[in-house]
Amino acid sequence: MGSNCVVNYSGTGVVNALATLEVVTRWGTIPARYQYLQQTTPSSKLAVVFPGAAYNLDAPLMWYAARAAFQAGCDVIGVEYGYQANRTDFDADDLGHLVDEVTGALENEARERYSAIVFIGKSLGTVVQTEVSRKVSLPVRNHVFLTPVRRVVSFIRQSENALVVVGDADPLFGASEIAQISNSATVQLHVIAGGDHALETEDYSDSIDVLKKVAILCNEFCSNSI
Repeated sequence: MGSNCVVNYSGTGVVNALATLEVVTRWGTIPARYQYLQQTTPSSKLAVVFPGAAYNLDAPLMWYAARAAFQAGCDVIGVEYGYQANRTDFDADDLGHLVDEVTGALENEARERYSAIVFIGKSLGTVVQTEVSRKVSLPVRNHVFLTPVRRVVSFIRQSENALVVVGDADPLFGASEIAQISNSATVQLHVIAGGDHALETEDYSDSIDVLKKVAILCNEFCSNSI
């Protein structure tokens, strides 16, 4: 394990251990803390959750995607970005530093431990997951893209196995982008009617139904793909 990653364990219960991976970050003195859920019986499968820019691991889509992956038998690492930990703003020019930070942490903790890995990202997280997957020496062949952004369209099209969930009222991924991935044989595409960039609609009860649907899709994808 590298010097930039410290593992603290706290609590037992539905998981063998709830670990916190403390990662040194360039954004300040407060380390990024990655949540690490581990199965009672050691698992060969890992899901890594990449949150949005201002949509952290406790936000609904991230929380239930992680729990769905865990229920599918995966260990789960939830990424906290260094700028989030230090309550600072993110500059797009710093994307490379962010990717290197996450890549190093995953290499330290997950290398040679898992034979199957799925990346689950939302918004900015879909950008981070694509860049990390290009750099990390881990067997990442499965991707979940929740409300992706335009710059990852080509990566989605080239993915070996992908689940994409997007709203048709999302200004960051419109009809043109949806059309570009709709006929791909390796992409499971689900378009939520009236869904915005948070996959929410004007009706709160519909939004709850969408959240449940997304969790079920993530669970099935993780169960069947890795």
